[in-house]
Amino acid sequence: MLYGFCFFALSASVLTGQTQRAPGELLKEAAAFHRAGQLEQAIEDYRLFLEKYPDVAPVRSDLGAALAAAGRYEEAIAEYKRALVSALVKRAIKIAMRRARGEQVEASHIYA
Repeated sequence: MLYGFCFFALSASVLTGQTQRAPGELLKEAAAFHRAGQLEQAIEDYRLFLEKYPDVAPVRSDLGAALAAAGRYEEAIAEYKRALVSALVKRAIKIAMRRARGEQVEASHIYA
């Protein structure tokens, strides 16, 4: 849980919302709300971030965790699925790039 902040390279661009906040600031706030059990605020911040950066799978997974903790299981499952698809697509693209370069790709790398 709360891995999104660690995996995303924070940019200097600003998200729009009720107030303008940098992406890193928004994720820090979301993680703090999540840890404090203020789930609705965490969910709102994760969603604001994902409006701008929809393909950041770890943040989408964090949103799923917050939704699950809030008892919103159907929404949580949908977010986990979206995170998984995003992560699998990235992995498939990386494997295709390696193959295009003529690199050997072993099964252990594909299914790891």
